[in-house]
Amino acid sequence: MNVEEISVAIQLVDKPGSKLRARADVVLPVEGVIELIGCSVVESGSTLFVGMPSRPGGQGRYFDTVALRGKIKALIEQAILAEYGRTLRTDNTVSFPKSDARRA
Repeated sequence: MNVEEISVAIQLVDKPGSKLRARADVVLPVEGVIELIGCSVVESGSTLFVGMPSRPGGQGRYFDTVALRGKIKALIEQAILAEYGRTLRTDNTVSFPKSDARRA
């Protein structure tokens, strides 16, 4: 599988004070179709990272509901960040820090 085979839908988030930049839903063509609903694009310092779907636990902590490792995780992260960058370039209604524009 390569990154071009992965379908990603991005929903930008414009919430003042939040590090969350977008939500992403992913469709993988693996043995039919696998869907990951509720991935997130989060800003941490000067970089972005992709969070897997999660649910709240005790004491304000969140726990991933999907555990991916290795090549498939890297492909999904690459696909999400690429689509996030394309979405930023085509959507002029949401303002983000200049650090995001450099990564797009």
